[in-house]
Amino acid sequence: MKAGSPFIAPLTGLALELLRPHLQSDPTVRLFKPTGRNRLHEAAQRLVEGLKMERWAPHDLRRTATTILDKSGYSLEQIGVLRTPARE
Repeated sequence: MKAGSPFIAPLTGLALELLRPHLQSDPTVRLFKPTGRNRLHEAAQRLVEGLKMERWAPHDLRRTATTILDKSGYSLEQIGVLRTPARE
């Protein structure tokens, strides 16, 4: 969620394939728990320290995904839809 708005993005075929068994066993199950604002950042820090990686932050993943999509030929409009929180 960004600025109080949910973010909705389409899932890839692989993601659907991996999630489908969980949804079939219980369609009401929550696959992802809500987390605090800093939980993802804290998890990234633990990975960096534990694996002795070069420092990175979760926002770097967002920029990397945007770059990959751009180089794969997606339009800026398509990329923008994925980066923009959904409006209700």
